[in-house]
Amino acid sequence: FGFRTDMLYTMKGGTEGDASIKVDYMEAATVLTIRQPLGQTLGLRFFVGPVFGLFVNAEADNGPVDLDYGDIVEHFELSGTIGAELDVKAGPYFVLFETRYTQGTRVFEGENLDGSDLDWNVSNSGVAVMAGLMVPF
Repeated sequence: FGFRTDMLYTMKGGTEGDASIKVDYMEAATVLTIRQPLGQTLGLRFFVGPVFGLFVNAEADNGPVDLDYGDIVEHFELSGTIGAELDVKAGPYFVLFETRYTQGTRVFEGENLDGSDLDWNVSNSGVAVMAGLMVPF
């Protein structure tokens, strides 16, 4: 059992019809980990925990017009993540393969750029895949 903190730059977004939006966050995930050895060189790690995100940028592409949605995006997002990681010992290093699912909270505030009520009920969610190298010390 253990804890770890991951610092992530995350690009999220979606499309509807011809319009698309991109929202970027700096995220800190503090997760509880459980590792199960699978022999001398393999290990399987599961993790779950909260993710704290700070808004960086939001842009929308609505056909010929690009809009800055930074004024109506929630500037703090609380999410939850769950995932699994396979580590393979390669000499003094570990090669990592990870996948995680993250479910976020509401993306937009209740007011549009023109001051009208915004009725978009959008939350961030997604699957991430990662490969890396861990250097123990």
